[in-house]
Amino acid sequence: MINIDVVSESNLWSKKIKNKHLFFKSIVRFFPKKYRFIRKKVSLTVLLSNNKNIKKLNKNFRNKDKPTDVLSFPFEKKFDVKKSPYLGDIVISYDYMHKPKILNNLDLTEDETELYGKFFKNTNEFNDTVYSFGHIRFDHANNIYNLESKLTQSFVHIVSETMATSYYPFVTEKFLYSIVTRGLFVSYAQPGWHAYIEKYYGFKLYDKIFDYSFDSIQNPVKRLIKLIEMVSKFSTLSTDDWQDLCFVLEKDTIEYNYNHYFSGDHIRWLQQYE
Repeated sequence: MINIDVVSESNLWSKKIKNKHLFFKSIVRFFPKKYRFIRKKVSLTVLLSNNKNIKKLNKNFRNKDKPTDVLSFPFEKKFDVKKSPYLGDIVISYDYMHKPKILNNLDLTEDETELYGKFFKNTNEFNDTVYSFGHIRFDHANNIYNLESKLTQSFVHIVSETMATSYYPFVTEKFLYSIVTRGLFVSYAQPGWHAYIEKYYGFKLYDKIFDYSFDSIQNPVKRLIKLIEMVSKFSTLSTDDWQDLCFVLEKDTIEYNYNHYFSGDHIRWLQQYE
């Protein structure tokens, strides 16, 4: 029988596991029979940690200056229950295990990881809202009327393009919802997407307000995080401040894009490159 001593140095684990000792004890039941050490008294320690502390251990014992998911420290190189019943120590990082798998191989700070998680939580809440006021897939004519009241209540629209992981811009109609409602938008799309619609479609960017440096980042997750960081800077602005930004700094650009679309000039602009 394996006795597991569970030690926690991060309060975050309590949110996921209510009874830590019972949880790990139940896991042991699924071990292969020879590793359950039936009729023997064997013990190990599990340290529930976080990225900050596991990074220090990883640096000290493995010379790798970065966090990881799990570290194991065997008490003996070759375990012999007759010599010592102690298996060793296992360290698990809450931050690393809790974040989405897509982030595990990226060198992100804890703040970047938290920002990424908050974005997707808010995105899911937004999707629930969209489908609650009559959004019909592919029915763009009706959708723009259904969405107009919602869009015009927002100062900036984050447009999620169909793909963000390819390396060539793929432009759909989604950003046009913002154009025809005279709104500001930035898009989470492929690298170079904003530069592409400027060059090949003739739409102007809102570069008096937005920093488009995120647009050239190749890694899709880091590009998204840079975009969120940029947009988040505006979250503390008052309604009056936003009015100033929209209708003073970018009024001409908003009107240009509106007229550029309805005049059909964006099609004629594109035809230059046939």
